[in-house]
Amino acid sequence: MEATIAPENLRNKWDVYRRTSFITSTSADAPRLEFYVKKGINLASRDNYDPFLVVWSFNRASPTSDNYTSRKLKSKPAKSSPNPEWKEVFEISVSCDENGIPIDTITIYVWDRDNSKMDDFMGCADIPLTTITREKENVLILPLEGVESGQLEIVAFPHNFGKEEVLDNSKIEISAYFNSSLVENLAVGKAPTIKNVSSFLSNKKKDSNKINNRYTIVKNLEKGGFGLVYLVKDEKTGEEKALKKIMCKTLEDANRAIKEAWPFKSLVHENLVLYEDMFLDVEQHMGDVSFYVCYIMPYYKQGDLYQLLEGKQKNKPRKYLKPVVLANWIVQIAKGIEHLHSYKVFHRDLKHKNIFFTEQYKQLKIGDFGFAKQVEEGKAYTQLGSAGYIAPEIQTSSSGYGLEVDIWSFAVMCYEMMTLKIGKEQVSHAILAQFNFEDYWKNVVEGEIKKAYPEPQIHTPLITFLSKILRVDPKERATASECVRMAREIRQTFAELDQQLKK
Repeated sequence: MEATIAPENLRNKWDVYRRTSFITSTSADAPRLEFYVKKGINLASRDNYDPFLVVWSFNRASPTSDNYTSRKLKSKPAKSSPNPEWKEVFEISVSCDENGIPIDTITIYVWDRDNSKMDDFMGCADIPLTTITREKENVLILPLEGVESGQLEIVAFPHNFGKEEVLDNSKIEISAYFNSSLVENLAVGKAPTIKNVSSFLSNKKKDSNKINNRYTIVKNLEKGGFGLVYLVKDEKTGEEKALKKIMCKTLEDANRAIKEAWPFKSLVHENLVLYEDMFLDVEQHMGDVSFYVCYIMPYYKQGDLYQLLEGKQKNKPRKYLKPVVLANWIVQIAKGIEHLHSYKVFHRDLKHKNIFFTEQYKQLKIGDFGFAKQVEEGKAYTQLGSAGYIAPEIQTSSSGYGLEVDIWSFAVMCYEMMTLKIGKEQVSHAILAQFNFEDYWKNVVEGEIKKAYPEPQIHTPLITFLSKILRVDPKERATASECVRMAREIRQTFAELDQQLKK
């Protein structure tokens, strides 16, 4: 998000609104962020609600510290309105690395307090600490993520962050998408590279609808933040395939990216999507040259798990999954995760849109290994993933995170499969679980699962299963192998119940 500079005289008016108690740095020269929350924009209309803000800062003592402190500030409630005005000023210390780059996360949460004095989460937004202009006023419009739509308008003024960092977007894009190391015990082989772009383009057949002189584009399937997905025809076999193209900024980035992704061709399991082919492609248009890493995968006509759940959610009344089907799908996903973890590889982007069905919905397969990575010394540090499925420790832990992040994402997926709480109804589990775990578990987890499956012999084992994996502390989560074992036991129980009902 680009920051713009506010009028010179704006900060002179801030002290009028400095009503909250705030946390300041111990030194006036220490890095800190001062920000003025002006108002909300187009928040969902509710009757008799008083929205208020809670600001959380996960603040580390140093970039290498294993400990962090979470700091919390709270605003006064605003009057009920689609565009509530808080006009409050917050100031909070920020930890930076040796280059002055912030290493903290500051998040603004919007809550609603109704007449019954119950708090209801509406949404949240992160302040982009690494991209705002230093020692300047930055007017920011932050989109809310969570239950509601809408935006927050704030003015942020970073103090003493150090020298301005020039970010290399190409490196950020590549490191965000591709794993950074080769996977041990997988057959690596030799990844293809391009050494001479001119030679490659001259040898490339001028058929814009065919890629790698083998795959003919049939139609566009998806356009996402990290690339394009096409339905293609393999002219060699006549089969339909899915082709994913990831753009890289430079030839060097493309060659490095395919080398790093190449080992995943050897990840073979009945519950994992197979990468059948990988290659590089170069396109030239109006003098501009673009570089792509391309992946060929099976095309799953039945679609993904999200599409199926969405269809059941829209039914009136809702059609929840049959317990034995639910348990069987949970087993299959757990087995795929178990295989990844057996190679010390974690997925880091587990969600329903990355789970695909084979013919007649017989088998589930985990796909899209764009965020997958070998765990080096048990930890990773990059903050990435899909909103709603990210484990709490990815955003809060300065000491890194491990395979347990996949178990959290898997737990959220299981909950959504049980309750059909997806899309606009998706629950922000990481936020609610950390804010008030007792209320979250009683109302969100137990309450919703019992609504979907009223019979105790069904909802009791499901809730017990989630209690082993939907845990804020990663050390308390079950392993993938334990998940497979527990899920198989539940599947057996539900199968026996199903047989009893048929008698």
